[in-house]
Amino acid sequence: MGKRKSYASDYVYDTERFRNDSSLSSLLDGVVRTDMRAHMSDAQRARAAWYGANGDVERKHTTGVFLDTSPVKKGRDPVLCVYVDSHARLSDFSANKEIYLARLHGYGLQVSGIRFRLSDSRHMRKAESGTYQTLGHREEKVELPELSAEQRRRVEDMTHDLPDGLREKARRAMELSLRRELLKRAGN
Repeated sequence: MGKRKSYASDYVYDTERFRNDSSLSSLLDGVVRTDMRAHMSDAQRARAAWYGANGDVERKHTTGVFLDTSPVKKGRDPVLCVYVDSHARLSDFSANKEIYLARLHGYGLQVSGIRFRLSDSRHMRKAESGTYQTLGHREEKVELPELSAEQRRRVEDMTHDLPDGLREKARRAMELSLRRELLKRAGN
């Protein structure tokens, strides 16, 4: 056999030519999204568009997305209804309505408008873990420690100048606050 000629020493590797700015996840996301969107309902597509077109803040504070397909005038695009978890986000999102419409249009969702609504917090609450629980779920009751005679006298001294209707409520609130503080100290 003859001598092998090495071409590698003469080859200049062009890093710009082979540089790929797109990540694997974005490539797969495009393929999967296109395929799966064909099997989604209009409401599911609207929800996916809302979450895909917006950032972490919008996703974190959105509690639901609803597509209102009964427009006022026949032939108009539906209205996207977005439920949020606080009055502050309701105000912020409403102020940026036109930006959200442009983002959704760029994402491929045609809607005639967006309505933001406050989520009904009577039946749901957000736990510290970030998940929603029904209000029927209660934490176990803890017995609060009793106050000493001196602590009760201090509360009486602080509330004796208050009007009759307010005195009892303030005394009760102060006692409960002190009892919770005692429980917290005992736990540490």
